[in-house]
Amino acid sequence: MLCDLGPILKATVVFTLFGLVPGYVGGWLADVFEFRRGSVLRQLALSIPLSFAIVPICAYLPWRFFSIRLVWCFFALVWTCFLGLVALQWRKAARSDPQTRLGRPAAWITGIAALAAWALIALASLPALRQGDRLYQSIASGDHKQRLPIANGLAVQIQLPLQSPFLNPGYPIPLHYHYFWQMFCALLKLTSGSAAMSCLIAVALWSGFALICTIALYLRFLEGVSSRRWRRYAIAFSLLGVTGLDLIPTLAINWSRRHEPSTMLATVEWWNLQVTAWLDACLWVPHHIAALATGLLACLLLWSETSTEGRLPRPVAVLLAAMALASTAGLSVDLALVFAASLTAWAGFSCCRKQYAPLLATAAAGSLAAALAAPFLRELMANGPTATVLGFGVRDFSLLALLPEIRIFRIRLTGQPLRLAALPLNYGLELGFFLLAAATYWRSRWRNALQGRHSLEVALFAASIFIATFLSSNVSDLSIRSPLVAQFILLLWAAEVLDFRKTLGPAARGALTLLLVIGAAGSALDLILLRFTPIFQDSAMVARAEGGINRDHLYGRQSFDAAEAYTWIRRRTDERAVIQDNPDGWRLEPGLYADRRWLAMGYECDVFERLPSGGDQAAGCKAVKAAVRPLFAGPASSGDFSRLCRAWPLNYVIVQSDDPVWAFRSSWVWQEQPVFANSDVRVFPCSR
Repeated sequence: MLCDLGPILKATVVFTLFGLVPGYVGGWLADVFEFRRGSVLRQLALSIPLSFAIVPICAYLPWRFFSIRLVWCFFALVWTCFLGLVALQWRKAARSDPQTRLGRPAAWITGIAALAAWALIALASLPALRQGDRLYQSIASGDHKQRLPIANGLAVQIQLPLQSPFLNPGYPIPLHYHYFWQMFCALLKLTSGSAAMSCLIAVALWSGFALICTIALYLRFLEGVSSRRWRRYAIAFSLLGVTGLDLIPTLAINWSRRHEPSTMLATVEWWNLQVTAWLDACLWVPHHIAALATGLLACLLLWSETSTEGRLPRPVAVLLAAMALASTAGLSVDLALVFAASLTAWAGFSCCRKQYAPLLATAAAGSLAAALAAPFLRELMANGPTATVLGFGVRDFSLLALLPEIRIFRIRLTGQPLRLAALPLNYGLELGFFLLAAATYWRSRWRNALQGRHSLEVALFAASIFIATFLSSNVSDLSIRSPLVAQFILLLWAAEVLDFRKTLGPAARGALTLLLVIGAAGSALDLILLRFTPIFQDSAMVARAEGGINRDHLYGRQSFDAAEAYTWIRRRTDERAVIQDNPDGWRLEPGLYADRRWLAMGYECDVFERLPSGGDQAAGCKAVKAAVRPLFAGPASSGDFSRLCRAWPLNYVIVQSDDPVWAFRSSWVWQEQPVFANSDVRVFPCSR
């Protein structure tokens, strides 16, 4: 049984206030893409990406320089304007043709089917799955447990910059991370009253909606595909369920590990430095998907405003593009870098053709975006690493480790040259169908690569692939997330190839069909692995194969008990309480269910920030962990527990049955009185 579907659906509906309404108001006021004269379907498709472009930066700036109260004033104004605009549009609609006003039924059916399919996938994949007294999280929850504490911290933060929820030694520690997407979760939590995990899943749902709408906008306004041609839209939406040839290496690796099933890959993306499948990215990293939608919207706005020769971009459109780019920087710094490079390349291509309006629009929007995002970027630079964060080198390829020694003219090929030589195979396996479709698309179009709409597409694709191939970062997933922009362009090209597949030869059609089937099967396998790997790892079959490691099915039962304990903490303790579990543990449930701050949260506190004094955050974490660790590592006494509570600003300590101290019946765990206890978890209050 899937857990918390009711609260998730409630949060999804409430998020309309943040994911639809602001974009509708902004689109109507700016009248971009003829918003006011467009059909209801066009207005809705524009409103969702526009909301993701407007809300983050418009919420951040008043929150940063004043307080969250001013943010609520902004939303009150937006919601009031929306009600007025709806009333106005309703009166006009009574005097217009219904089909013209609403849009074509086939287009509605195609769009609703795409949104519903994504919603079903997300709702089946992200919530926890309960089987009796056992609970199993999605594999994607491993990343979400890091984002939820940030959203909870924002929900109780009156004024930004955000203080770290991962380390609270008694004085504020600034956070070093992009957190604009978590602002959506925090605002939704405050509005709906739902738990943070329900809000996160709801915002992830809407991030997928934004991607689908962005695909529709690019088909309509960049490629000029009429809404009558609903098949092209259906093809493009369906291609979100296709990945590369990851199925083949994943099955091979998992088969080789069949005698050690606990070491099998839990997603088709882990066999190599990933070019992430669309569904996998939407489930694992929805903040990058939101950033992709906002950055692409900014590019489309600038292209639309400069596509007519002799026409200067309207200031209001440039302002919207700048807001979208500024929001992109706070949603994903990695993708912000890709879009900056893409727009620079596009402006350069235009100048080569003696068209200077794109350069003017890009310079104006980029400068304004930099000004809007400057306070946030200063936060990152002030609190972040001082060492070089970008490195240059050819993209890694895991299969090279399996190859024998290669020599060319008696010169051993290794390291960077070998990676460079292997790039076609690397991208061929990762992109599969999409790479062949792109080659088919450009076979007869290469002479027009820098003409019209192709100049923007080529700039986006080239900048994305260049960064993904030759740049890396030691503080982010730049190599993994930067291909998303190129993947989007490949999807558009592939949709056109499939739409006109009857014009292709039998060999091309057969190859495309084969790779398409493998890519769809890879995505299906990925969804199965993400959902059911924890159940498989907790099964009797794994226990027999590995000598009974999990013969008691401990994982599912312990997860259920831990979720029960942390849910009790969320419901029964003060929202500003500071908690602490075993600092050396890596557990999902504390981050997913507690909705509280940590004294020192394991891995996260080591890597997310730096101390305001300039010292390494890891040193601060080590000091706290060194003080806390003895309480969990051995037969600590009640006196040790009392001294820890007096020394640190700590409200609750949580001990689980797999902590070493649990086994010592003479330890403080069995001498102190818990405020909550079950068979696997005990929660103790700190009294000073």
